[in-house]
Amino acid sequence: MLNFRPICLEDRAWIEPVMQAAAGHGSEFSFVNLFLWGDQRVASVDGTPVFLSNFSGSLTYPWPVGCRDLPGTLELLRQDARERGIPLRLFGLLPEELRESYRPLLHESDPGVARIVKAADKLSAYIKCVEELKAGNNEFREAAAQTRTALEDYGLPEAAYFLETFLPSFSLTLDELK
Repeated sequence: MLNFRPICLEDRAWIEPVMQAAAGHGSEFSFVNLFLWGDQRVASVDGTPVFLSNFSGSLTYPWPVGCRDLPGTLELLRQDARERGIPLRLFGLLPEELRESYRPLLHESDPGVARIVKAADKLSAYIKCVEELKAGNNEFREAAAQTRTALEDYGLPEAAYFLETFLPSFSLTLDELK
């Protein structure tokens, strides 16, 4: 688990340069706002700040900026969320004027629907792996196997039906599709 702690004034010296480099990303990338807004916490990943924010009782991670290794940082955030037993919610990807409109769509409260949405996300990732393998990119072989296993572990009949009925067509060439 990442060592998140409350933001203090002394953090300004190392956080503000990263925030300034992220100009245009939104108010969550202002040191002053982060310092003044309720329960905002910071941790360091390779000297770059990452944040855990509590907005109205919902923990979210503002999109990490300034990271030398974005995929690695996102994986650390994913692990942190898993260890905290919370969903990984990354905030800061939508333009600010659209966030409130999309909030109900991005934070599903029905556990059954949330499970189907997660399976659909895995299915999308698996299709990407299949398409990459079809294109000859063997770098996706292990990811495809792991993603397929994770997808099957959901035990959803809808996912099984899609895999059986529709997935084979993703491996076909245009000439083979009829």
